[in-house]
Amino acid sequence: HGTLLRYRAPLEIMQQSPHDHFRTAGLDASLVTRADQGPTLHLTDPVGIPVEFCASMTQVRDQLQRFHHQRSARPRFFDHTQIYSHDVPKAMAFTWRLAFG
Repeated sequence: HGTLLRYRAPLEIMQQSPHDHFRTAGLDASLVTRADQGPTLHLTDPVGIPVEFCASMTQVRDQLQRFHHQRSARPRFFDHTQIYSHDVPKAMAFTWRLAFG
């Protein structure tokens, strides 16, 4: 799947054709089919970062504390990310509109 920023989005929003909204804004956006996920939208944000939104996904048993199954010290998930951007105001404006629109 490559490296993507992945976000959960409410099903109501995913059913409102969000790809049309992003395409109208000039962004490359498309609905994709992913195994074990509900409606899924891929897009590239204004500074070139690939982003994925999905409404639902199949729940699996939490493996975080099943240490005997872990093979390395890699993290299972991130609760925040830091991204380098060549145009911070543009990246912030996009993210701010998504969060507080």
